[in-house]
Amino acid sequence: MAEGVTGSAAVLASVQTVRSVIPGWQRTLTAVTTEAGNQNADMQRLGQMLELRDEDAPDAFVQALERSATDAETTLLDAVGIHAQLLCRRLSELGEWWQRALGAAGGAHAQDVLANVSQAQTAAEAAMMHALFIAFIDDVSGGHVGESRSVATYCVGWGVSADAVDVLWAWLLEDPHAFDGRQLPIVFDTTNKVAYRKTDSWPVLIATAATPVWSAASVFAVVALLFELLHGAGMFKWPGDWGWKLLVLVLFVWLGALAHVGAQVLNVKYSDPMKVYDAGSLVDWLSLRWLAIIKMHLPVAVVVASLWGAGNVPTSFQTLGTAILAGYSADSFMSALLSRLGGTGSSATSTAAG
Repeated sequence: MAEGVTGSAAVLASVQTVRSVIPGWQRTLTAVTTEAGNQNADMQRLGQMLELRDEDAPDAFVQALERSATDAETTLLDAVGIHAQLLCRRLSELGEWWQRALGAAGGAHAQDVLANVSQAQTAAEAAMMHALFIAFIDDVSGGHVGESRSVATYCVGWGVSADAVDVLWAWLLEDPHAFDGRQLPIVFDTTNKVAYRKTDSWPVLIATAATPVWSAASVFAVVALLFELLHGAGMFKWPGDWGWKLLVLVLFVWLGALAHVGAQVLNVKYSDPMKVYDAGSLVDWLSLRWLAIIKMHLPVAVVVASLWGAGNVPTSFQTLGTAILAGYSADSFMSALLSRLGGTGSSATSTAAG
């Protein structure tokens, strides 16, 4: 296992080096295109611009990539996947077109220089895309659990077009994400075009996916503790069978809040045609949003405590309906409460300042 990790680490270091070099090549090719497009192009200057030392040529980096895998006793494919091989292929094409452009400059053929440089620019952008694919999944998999990265933002400044970013996103959705034969813990949000680092520990995955259950249980415990303190202070009297009744109240307020969240997430509209939803990613969806789910239960706890304190103890379907509606609007209630507190604080501050 240690050898496999060393293999991917060595290749990844070479990929990062290549990615850092490609923009310099692209700038050179752009400058050559500008000069070759002049009516009286300076062919000697074009040759000088295209002249590269052997260690700075694309082929040298192909050899460095292949050597990094060989030295680690692995292959590019096994270390970081097919895109490493494709990166080498595009770099080889870039080197070939570059040499043709250099030869055309020596032969004083400006139009041939432009044609070959155009092909070299295409190969350079393609190479950058493969390098970005590898670097992106490496960065996402090495981040914190729940951390998101936008593909479009990640590609800013690396010389790829908007269309190329779309192609890269399609690759990310379709191609394998594995280093050293190990699947990387990555999931994708296809709506916002971002990738998330998910946990690769099954106990943690199950625990975070079960956040709605233990958060609701926490609401019950917190409200029960609060009113036990009030009971001890002589400010509250427990009704008969209070445990079951409080449990029912928490459950129905929670169901109301869940209905509201579901309506928002699924964008439920009866005027829209029904569509099929992918249930396979539900565990990942819950696991990545465990903190947001805990936050969602804060207004639920406030509503449950308010209803229980106001004597709205579940004794009929009417009180259960009230609990569901209160849960459905719990977030609005919480927002209004915080807004009022904020307004009061601002008012008090203004008065004190005055």
